Amino acid sequence: RKTGLLPPKPKKRFIRAWVSGTYLRSKQKELDPNQITLVSLIKTAEHFFNAEHPTAHKDRDHDLEALRKKVMERIQRHKIRHTEKIKSRKKREGKKKRKIAQLMAEIVIMREQGQSYKAIADYIEKYHKLKLHPTYVSKLLHAHEGK
Repeated sequence: RKTGLLPPKPKKRFIRAWVSGTYLRSKQKELDPNQITLVSLIKTAEHFFNAEHPTAHKDRDHDLEALRKKVMERIQRHKIRHTEKIKSRKKREGKKKRKIAQLMAEIVIMREQGQSYKAIADYIEKYHKLKLHPTYVSKLLHAHEGK
């Protein structure tokens, strides 16, 4: 055998891989280290999937208390993530409400002059390009008077 053309033969040895609390050993000569590593990776992935999704497979040795505990932990994690997500959202104030707040003094003056809600709504639409319904104008004025 020429050493320059072919890769060297791997040394025959026992390969051990830690998989979910046990060692996976290769005593068979036909399995190389890469195959054992792949098998151990697959078994580890299965172990973690089964731990995270306890009801996804049928196992007669399920401990019901452990199952209940896992499900409750997942619910708590979801609640925590959900509440953090809601807290992180900033409530935006609409452009229309901001513009109405700027025009509120003008609306009050117009109403004190005796103009109707429809006339005020038409004025705001014509000169400020903001479409308001007359009943909304009345609600705004009542809310402003209540402050």
